[in-house]
Amino acid sequence: IRGALATTLYGHTAAGLLGLCEDEHRWEDEVERFQALHERWQREGFMGLFRAWLAEEGIRPRLLAYAEGERRLTNLLHLAELLHRRAQEDDLGMEGVLTWLGQRRRAAGRAESDEEQLRLESDGDLVQLVTIHKAKGLEYPVVFCPFLWDLTVRNPTKNQTVDYHDPANDNRLTLDLGSEDRETAKRRHKEEDLAENLRLLYVAVTRASHRLYLFTGAVNELDKSALGYLVHGPAESGDDPDAILKAIPYSNPEALRGHLEAFVQDHPEVFALADAGQIAEAEGPAPRRQGKTVELTARAFPGQIAPDRFVTSFSGLIEGHPKDRPEADRGEGTGPSEPAPEASLEGAARLPRGRAAGTCLHAVLEAIDFTDPADEWDEPVARTLREHGLDPEEWADPVRELIADTVNTPLGGPLGSGRLAEIGRDRRVDELEFYYPLARLTDEALGAVLADHGYRPGAASSEAGPALAFSPQQGYLRGFIDLVFEADGRYYLADYKSNWLGPDPETYTREALAAAVAEHGYTLQYLLYCVALHRHLANALPGYRYKEHFGGAYYLFLRGMEPERGEGAGVHFDRPEPALIETLNALFREGA
Repeated sequence: IRGALATTLYGHTAAGLLGLCEDEHRWEDEVERFQALHERWQREGFMGLFRAWLAEEGIRPRLLAYAEGERRLTNLLHLAELLHRRAQEDDLGMEGVLTWLGQRRRAAGRAESDEEQLRLESDGDLVQLVTIHKAKGLEYPVVFCPFLWDLTVRNPTKNQTVDYHDPANDNRLTLDLGSEDRETAKRRHKEEDLAENLRLLYVAVTRASHRLYLFTGAVNELDKSALGYLVHGPAESGDDPDAILKAIPYSNPEALRGHLEAFVQDHPEVFALADAGQIAEAEGPAPRRQGKTVELTARAFPGQIAPDRFVTSFSGLIEGHPKDRPEADRGEGTGPSEPAPEASLEGAARLPRGRAAGTCLHAVLEAIDFTDPADEWDEPVARTLREHGLDPEEWADPVRELIADTVNTPLGGPLGSGRLAEIGRDRRVDELEFYYPLARLTDEALGAVLADHGYRPGAASSEAGPALAFSPQQGYLRGFIDLVFEADGRYYLADYKSNWLGPDPETYTREALAAAVAEHGYTLQYLLYCVALHRHLANALPGYRYKEHFGGAYYLFLRGMEPERGEGAGVHFDRPEPALIETLNALFREGA
């Protein structure tokens, strides 16, 4: 964070940065801001993070204030576009995007594709070539429309099918394959084709905010074009579009010029006429429109339009847990790591508390092979500690002790004396990320399903837990399961919890674990995870049946696991009934 704050993106002076680092409260606020941005990336993707960061930190005006500010800002926006595209095209998460960026930085100066070539910092002085379709909704100071006569009405040939909307049949889209009314169908088809070309013509000539140059003349197929119909079509031909087009004197330049002169005379405050070769020599601006200028103001919209599709997670469904909190629990507390207050503690009990320490322990468990001897963990433990800002000299021994207790404690439940130390890499998946579609979900509907099956949102049984109180959710549910593993033909999920319940493992009783599960709403969390794993196994495992293949959910309170205390020490287990999982699955899929 200090490295980021020292860049020109944030614009701190050395003295200002020093003052920030020495002010504990200001520094905590800064850390929380970075944490919120980190979580926004997890929740909304890289571009969601980047746009919020640009706005909240005032990056644009700060960069533009520097010498060559446009160059700096253009490079930053270009880089963000490349990162966003890479994340989308290769389906990369945060680690994947950062790895790709590191690789490209090390290869600096060697562009892999045209999209990485340095861009001009401004296109304000450039001529832009834009199609009519792409220009829709946009505005440009000066617009040239040199080829609008190309918007032509096509006359279907004898063997071509004809599509049109039949006024005699409630304007339904009709395909004529050669009926007796083919001539009527062709006329309707040509009328609709002309109407569409007139719409495109309107789009083209209304893009200019200051001046429009429109070209016409005795050109081929002017008599089939929307431009010819609008500018050169004689009014005395009646209402028949086909007759108007046929009456256009497309091969008579003098007659066409006479039409234009009459057109300009009728609207002298708006239009001027010049030969194409004389435009560059025209002197002075076009005549200004005379008359009273009316000041226009947009009406204010006082309402709010809520998005109807978004990504939510476990924490967004629990009262008191803001939606921008990360899905995966990383230990109690929200601040940086802090040492346990009791100076006399020894071994694993000395480990820091807080989210950062919890994240570090998760990373260690992901980095090691449970089946390896403990002395083979030295390198991954030391590396992970350094990556999370902890000194291996001080913390490697207590971390190894805690991890050894974790993988060697009998898990209890259906596995009995089974331990994580028996689960090899080929039988586990770490940090299993999931998304599944979420139909319209209300807190009342979810609460009713849980209550019908004897659960409360934060309880392992009928005990009270945090209430559900969320606005209707619709879109996708996202989460990360710390560990999924297979044992004896069944599949289990496990979640690591670094919560501090007391100074020694004996304080992590079954009652204390159940209370912690209830207090933090972990029951709902593992039910959401169970639905995700149930759906995955149903897709991936031939012949899958919940009763035979789904083992249950282990919540491992790392500070309370100790082999000497026997089966299930520091472990909370539940295997929801199949009826509950199927009911939740249907609720998420079909909605309330």
